[in-house]
Amino acid sequence: MEKILKKLEVEFSPSPFDQTYRVGDLGDGLQSLFYFSLIDAFLKLEEKGLIEVSTGVGEEQRILNINPPAITLLLVEEPENHINPQLLGKALSNLKSISKNVNSQVIFTSHSPSVVKRVDPKNIRHIRMDDEQQSTVVNKITLPSDEGEAYKFVKGAIQAYPELYFSSLVIFGEGDSEELLIPHFLKKKFPNLDAEGISIVPLGGRHVNHFWRLLTMLKIPYITLLDFDQERYGGGWGRIQYALKELIKLIPSFGETFKSESGKTLNEFIDELSLWLLPSSYLQGWLDILEDKNIYFSSQLDVDFLMLENFKDQYLSILGSKEGPIVKIGENNVRFSQVTEEDKQTKEYKDKLATALKHTLKEKSGDGSTFSEEQKELMVWYDYFFLGRGKPVTHRLAIDKIEELPTIPPVFERLGLKVETLVKGE
Repeated sequence: MEKILKKLEVEFSPSPFDQTYRVGDLGDGLQSLFYFSLIDAFLKLEEKGLIEVSTGVGEEQRILNINPPAITLLLVEEPENHINPQLLGKALSNLKSISKNVNSQVIFTSHSPSVVKRVDPKNIRHIRMDDEQQSTVVNKITLPSDEGEAYKFVKGAIQAYPELYFSSLVIFGEGDSEELLIPHFLKKKFPNLDAEGISIVPLGGRHVNHFWRLLTMLKIPYITLLDFDQERYGGGWGRIQYALKELIKLIPSFGETFKSESGKTLNEFIDELSLWLLPSSYLQGWLDILEDKNIYFSSQLDVDFLMLENFKDQYLSILGSKEGPIVKIGENNVRFSQVTEEDKQTKEYKDKLATALKHTLKEKSGDGSTFSEEQKELMVWYDYFFLGRGKPVTHRLAIDKIEELPTIPPVFERLGLKVETLVKGE
C-alpha cells in the first residue's frame, strides 16, 4: 500500500477554494475513508488476478505479474475514531464492500452503539472478560430460530438499543412509561445511569424471553419490570405462568425446585397456574419468588395505573380548569372530579365507570370484580390520561409535581435495592 501511494498523486475536487485537496490535506476521518476505498479497489484487482490464475490465463496477459494471496484479512480497530457520525455509515459501507470480495474478510472492533446499530446482529461477536476464568469469552448473538415476528422484533430491538451490549446492567420495561419512570425513581441512588453502565430498554412486553436468553448467554445482568395485567386477557396468573415457564427454559433445575402439597413439581403443575383463583397471600408468594430472580411486576395492572394509585392528586394537578373527563348526568355535563355522592347513584355515572373499565382492561377482559370501587373510579382517569392524552407527556408533566415527594411506589423501592446489589456485584 505504501509503494502504491508513493507512485500515485491523488487529488480531490471540487473544494471550497480554487485549489484541490491532496491526501495529506484531508482530516483523519476522510483519510480513513480514502484508505478503505483504496484497499477495496486493490482487493478487487487481486480478485481479478485470482480468476485469471484459476482459468489458466497466460502470465503475459495477466493483470498482475505475481500470484495474489488467496485471502486477505483486514483488521480494523474502532473505525468510528476520527470519523464524524455523518461519515460513519460510509466507512462501514466500505468495510462491508471489502468483506464481500471472495479474497478478503474484515474483522473490526468497536465500543460504539452507533456502529453496532448499523451491523446485522448475525455478524456480531460479543467479547467480555470472564472474571472467574480470567480470560476473554467470545459469543455469537443468538436470535430466535424462526424468521417470523419474534425474529424481526428482536433483531430490530437489538439494533434500536445497541447500548445493551456495553451495559453492566440492563433493565427491561414494557414500554415508554417505564423508560421515563425507572430512571426518575433510580436517580436518588444513581444520579447518572450512564456512568454506572445501566441501560433502560423498553420492549413493548413482547418477546422479552428472547432477550433474557441473550443476556444470560452474554452474562450481562438484567432486571425486568412487567405489567401484571390483572383481569386482562392473559394477565394475572397467566403472567406469572409465562415468567416461570421462561425461567425453567433458562434454568432447567428451577422446575424441580418447588412442589405442591400433593407432591407435584413445578414442571408438573405449571400449566394449571393460569386457571387458579387463589388468595392474594398465595399470589404474593410467587411474586416474591420471581423478584428473587429479578422479575418484578407493576400490580395490579401496569405502571401507569400504579402511578395513578400512588400520586392521583399530582396527576390531577397538571390539568387546567376546563380539562378532565365529563359525565353527562341528566341535562348537565359534570366534571368527574366534581361528582357528588348523589351523582354516583345515577345510571349515567355507572355507565361511565363501566365504559372506563372496559377501555382499561381491554378486550376479553374480566368484569372488574377484583378491583375496589376506588380503583374503578381511577380507571376513568386512566382512560382520560393514558388512553386519551398519551402516556409519556402525561408522566413527564406529573413528574415535576412528584419530584419533592419523599415516598415512591414500593415496587420501585425494591427494584432500586436490587439494582444497587447487582451494580456492586453482590
